[in-house]
This record gives sequence, C-alpha cells and structure tokens, in this order.
Amino acid sequence: MRLNKYTLKIENGQKTILYNVITKTLIELACSVEDAEKMLIYSSDDEMIDFYLDRLIISEDNNDDVEEMKAIKEEYNHQKDIGRYMIHLGYACNLKCAYCYQSSIHNTSKATAIDVDGICTYIYHTSQMQNFETYDICFIGGEPALYWREIIEISSRLNKMLGKDRIVYSMVTNGTLLDQEHHIEEIIANGVNDFQITVDGTKKTHDKYRNNGKNGSFERIMSNIKKLVENYSDIYLLINYNLTKENSNEVGNFLDLLNDEQIKIPVQFSMVFDNGINISLECHEHNSIWKQAHIEAIKHGQKYEPFYREVYLGCAMTQENYFIIGADGKLYKCINAVDNPNYCVSDMKDYGTKAYYETLQKYLSYEPDNKNCINCELYPVCYGGCEYRNRIHGFRCEKEIFYDNEIEIIKEIVNARSM
Repeated sequence: MRLNKYTLKIENGQKTILYNVITKTLIELACSVEDAEKMLIYSSDDEMIDFYLDRLIISEDNNDDVEEMKAIKEEYNHQKDIGRYMIHLGYACNLKCAYCYQSSIHNTSKATAIDVDGICTYIYHTSQMQNFETYDICFIGGEPALYWREIIEISSRLNKMLGKDRIVYSMVTNGTLLDQEHHIEEIIANGVNDFQITVDGTKKTHDKYRNNGKNGSFERIMSNIKKLVENYSDIYLLINYNLTKENSNEVGNFLDLLNDEQIKIPVQFSMVFDNGINISLECHEHNSIWKQAHIEAIKHGQKYEPFYREVYLGCAMTQENYFIIGADGKLYKCINAVDNPNYCVSDMKDYGTKAYYETLQKYLSYEPDNKNCINCELYPVCYGGCEYRNRIHGFRCEKEIFYDNEIEIIKEIVNARSM
C-alpha cells in the first residue's frame, strides 16, 4: 500500500493534511508529513483501509493511478444522468462593468433575446435523445433579469415538458433588478431559486467599476439581497465577489458590512477574467490576493471547500452533456468564448447530426498542449490551465500558484473546522 498519486500531503504545524483531488476526501493526521503514509497504512484496521482505498487516499502498490484517473475523467465527462444547460438569454445589460468579457458583443445587433420556442424545443429534443434523469439550467446574460419574460416562459414550458421536480434552475445576475417590477416572485414560483449575485467590493469601488460610478448600483443590490433574504426562506443566495487589484483589500470591510446588515449568505470569489483587455484590473495569481481574500473570509465565518473554483477532471468544453447556448441560437463549448466561432459546435437545430458529433468530438478529446501536465498531481483540478486563456497568452504552468494559494487555503479550512 502507498498514498495515491493524487493525494496531496500538506504540512500543517505538527499535523499533516491529506487531500485527494479526485474524490475530494480530506483527513488530518497527528504526525509529520514524513510519517503520514506509514501511520495511515499501518495504524488502520481493514475497514478503514477499504475506506481509504475506495476514496483514493491510498492505492495498491501495483495500481496505475494515472490510468485510473483517466477512466474516472472519461466517466465524469460522459455522464448520462444529468443535462447541464447555460442559457444566454441576450447580451443587453443595465450596467457597463469595466471588466465584462461580453463587452465586445454588447451592441444593438446582438442584444436581442434568445428564441424561446427554439430553446424549449432544443432542450426537449436533447432530453428525448439522452433521457436525462435531472437537468441543471442556468440563466445568464447580459443581465438575465432584463429578460424576465423569457425566464418565466422558458421555465414554465420546461416544467410541463420535463417535470419541475427534475429541474434545478439558477441565475447569474448583477442583482440590481431582483425586485417585484421584474417579477421576481413569479420567477421564484417557477423554480428559479438559486441566485449568484456579483459585487465588486465596497460601495465606492463597486460603483466605480459599474457604469464608471454613475447611478451607483451597490446600495440597490444590498437592498434587494436583504429583501430576498427576508421574504424567501427557501431560495439560495450566493454573493460572488470579483477580485481585482483595487478591491482585494476591501474584503474584510465588505464582510463586516454584511454582518452589520444581518445578511448571512455565502460569499465566494472570482478573479477578474484575464481576457487580454482588463490589464489594469487583473490580479496576477502569483501574489497572495486569492489566499488573503479567503483567509479574511474564513475569519468572518465563511466556509469553503478546497479548489471550489477550479475545474474538476475537465471543464464545460470536455463535458459531453454541458450545453452553452448563445443568444444567437448557437451551441458553444466555453463560457468565456460565446460568439467566438473557434468554440462554436453548431446551431441548436443541428444538434444530434453527424456534423454536430464530429465537431463536438474535437472538444471532448481535448488534452493540454503540455504533455507533462498529465503526470502532475494537480492535473484533475487544473487540466493544463484554461484552454481559452492559454490561446490568448500561451501556456503557463499554474502549479506554483496552486501551492502558494489553494494549498494554504486548505490549511485555513481545516484550522477553522477544528476551532
């Protein structure tokens, strides 16, 4: 017996954390890193050994961990039980965020809403061909709340076609329009009860990024969140804090504000996406901004799972049943590359054709250009880095970034749990 290749050994004071990046199993041992493998294997009974083998914490000496990981990856990327759909309702937005990756397609010719009949027919068609057990449907924009009529119509139809209890709906929104004027009550009644709301720091910085400080949206977002928390106990709210160079030092103040306002909902973080345009806003991952943001949040009582923002055995591009639908009615394979023909699979109407599957296979068979990646213990949560960003900037190994940030965050997660 030995530790699995994908089990990370993390020194944590006088203890050792073991974390498997495939099964997401985390344990802590009261010993040094050097003694962890021996202690785990030789101090465990048969039942615990079986558990550790099943969770890939350890492996038999003759096990091929890489081939085992590949098999798990293939099964995950070709799973048949769930259909995932990300629907771009349209690209119109009531704000103009400085870092928006969709800025190039926010124009009159492309700001129309998606064809409701087409999208419902398409999803029903895929459900009949694939026979999914459940459906994960996410509405996105532009600002999706501008398209509240389409959300209500699509969800209402799909609930009848597929069964409401089989569908999980969510929405990624700037939060400014989550009010009765935009029929939030009817949206929730139709099953859309998972909202990810984006913010950009405390009021001054947030409002600076949104519409260059004009018609500040921060207070309106906070007011809408409070109303949702007070009026709808059965919905799930998540704040996504977009980290930039400028707002990374405001995390503590923002979380203090939430506590003062009695807003007790999860806060996660995203780095402003490096699309070659947002140079002045980007956080270079080699610094400690990502780590420090999470340390501050954990101090404020926020809870996280390791690597929660990273890919898992691939991304949407490599998942057979992950459908990213542009407002133009085309199917894409990268959330950041909607409207980019290099990532377009086909029109919705061509789903299931020979041409569709031939194009799809190019994405499903994607492997990182750097062939050494597959031998890395972080491969299941990195996958050679974002292919889209690699095309813009060229390949850059992120292993050092992970160890400087994500591994340190794991320590904070474990330490917070033991307090």
